[in-house]
Amino acid sequence: MKESSAETQPGAKVSRVSFDPEAVDDLLSRELRQLSFHKRSVIQEEIHGVRDAAINETPETVQEALREMSHELDNELPVSEKTAYLHAKSLNASYVTGSDFQLRFLRSTLFDAAHAARKLVGFLDLLLEYYGIVALQRPIRLSDLGKDAMDVLRAGQTMQMLPFRDRSGRRIVTVVGDFGLHYDYDTRVKVYLYMFSAASDDIETQRRGIVFVIWPGPTNDLQLSFPDPKENATGAKIFASAPIRICAMHFCLRDGPVARFIRACLTLMVGKDNWSRIRFDAGEGTEILYKLMGYGIPVDLLPLTDSGNVKTKQLMQWIKIRKAIEVDIEKFGSTTINECPFKHDVIIRFGKAYTDHPGTIMFRSILERHYEEHYMATSKESKVAVTWKIVEEVQKKGGRFLVWDNRGWWVQINDRAVIRAKVAVSMKDHTKRIHALQNVQSPQCSTYKFERQDLRKRKRDQGDSQCCGNGCDPDGVF
Repeated sequence: MKESSAETQPGAKVSRVSFDPEAVDDLLSRELRQLSFHKRSVIQEEIHGVRDAAINETPETVQEALREMSHELDNELPVSEKTAYLHAKSLNASYVTGSDFQLRFLRSTLFDAAHAARKLVGFLDLLLEYYGIVALQRPIRLSDLGKDAMDVLRAGQTMQMLPFRDRSGRRIVTVVGDFGLHYDYDTRVKVYLYMFSAASDDIETQRRGIVFVIWPGPTNDLQLSFPDPKENATGAKIFASAPIRICAMHFCLRDGPVARFIRACLTLMVGKDNWSRIRFDAGEGTEILYKLMGYGIPVDLLPLTDSGNVKTKQLMQWIKIRKAIEVDIEKFGSTTINECPFKHDVIIRFGKAYTDHPGTIMFRSILERHYEEHYMATSKESKVAVTWKIVEEVQKKGGRFLVWDNRGWWVQINDRAVIRAKVAVSMKDHTKRIHALQNVQSPQCSTYKFERQDLRKRKRDQGDSQCCGNGCDPDGVF
């Protein structure tokens, strides 16, 4: 490609590079044109979070996919392309050949066994190169990063994972500020590999994938230079072999020549496999936030201030959780710590971020549907039966009930009696909110209010003998 340089704007410094941003745009357009109309529609729906592409899994389909992948790994791939994989097998590394590890790659390719095999061997090559033999024998840990890579991670610019998912249940990964470009490239690669590995730890993320939000800040203030061929090839290989599916990549930039230059750099860096997933969200800060909200991204959690400073409070909490998880797994082989609630999980903690969680919104909707039935119930037993219905409805959707542990993470409530009691309290609070809203209704609603009061009086007359005597409210809920 021909040599080109981008015009500058305040706060941006641009080096001459050996490619043309317009040519990169042409590559993107050509890639999209090669897709069928149906494929483009599916991708666009998934980018917008209105389609879940995850494959419906059964024990039979999973076992068949694992057999096909094993055949691809052992019989179809050339020896020259699977050096690290063969090394792992020679070490009898059950971690690499185990179903848990291999399923990450199958889910990331929607169970395309051949593609999953290519991704697995590519990722193992990178792990071996940057972490050594230990990465073929067990999952990499924070303790494997070393001081320099931990410093890069803590800076929060290379990658951060948000503590909540988008409205479709996908994990959100941010790359903000100057993207950590001033750090040594090999050190940054270690961080990238760790973050992709950590993101693929839970099955929910394996199935639903991740969404990238890439935002340098309000000024596009970057020291720009196109990476050398080796760095560019490594970056593309990381994204091409990641053990997690990338559903969307949002490039958030101020419009202008510098933005187009940055966009071209990032496009080549993320590799051809992800070109159809890229969205260019150009504009000023507030405009970009509204665009991201349209995709169901919780913008209040983005680790970037209005002035472009990188926030790291959530990141420090995430590092603390990861350390605790890795200690548990090393000692006990598993953990009860939940790093990030699933889409249908009901979380019990005060705060706007918690009330906006998709599972909490779903739970409020279920409460509203059962409110009348609960309100009309005249006995404690019938009210308890309604709360059990709510518990079962959440659990049928795959939702769990999570409570915040003061040590800094979510813990699942397994005692169903405790869960039902929590639901009863939630229904009580929901009833109070409805009554409070009724009290501030306009005068024309007063007839409805008096009808409600009359109904409650008749219920009390009929149901006082049912009171448990343990301090429950007039609805019979503790």
